[in-house]
Amino acid sequence: MKKVLALLLACAVIMGCIGGPESGKETSGSKEDAASSDGPASFKVVTDEEIAQMEAEKEKQQEAPKNTEPSEQAEKEPASEPPQEEITPEAGDSEFTAFSDSKFQDALDNNKVILLFFNSVDCEECPAQQTIIEDAIEEVNLADVIAFNVDFDLHEDVKEQYEVEVHNTKVFITKEGEKDVSAFQELDKETIKQKLELLAKGITVS
Repeated sequence: MKKVLALLLACAVIMGCIGGPESGKETSGSKEDAASSDGPASFKVVTDEEIAQMEAEKEKQQEAPKNTEPSEQAEKEPASEPPQEEITPEAGDSEFTAFSDSKFQDALDNNKVILLFFNSVDCEECPAQQTIIEDAIEEVNLADVIAFNVDFDLHEDVKEQYEVEVHNTKVFITKEGEKDVSAFQELDKETIKQKLELLAKGITVS
């Protein structure tokens, strides 16, 4: 009897050893399956080369708007003014004459550079300034330059047109008939010559 029980016990132990590992494998397998089904989704491993490529593309995208800004700004900026075209003035006798409406209008119609000198009998400085202007006009020697001796007390309309308030005022007018600059202080001969010569060339420098 003891031998039979020992034999049965041995068989049970043998069966348990054989079934145990198999059942253990099934259990571990079920756990792995559950982990794979319930765990986080898998992700692609990115290589260093792909990372570098993505970073390069991102930098391009960030730089793209910056590259467009200068062009947009350039469109908003007004175009720079073209340089003044220099004209070769015609040599000839410059003239310093008494003002008259007809002579003045003729000078405007013929696109001459005009100097208006507002003189007055009450002006102590005017005689000296008139002499300087006469000498400057004679030395300029350009056909398209003319100076007028304007009576300050008679030609109110001209004074109003060119905003002249005091005698001994000099008004320089371009070939286009536009007032360039006026001065009531005394001007020397070289300053007057230079101003007239520049205007005759189409150059305005106030």
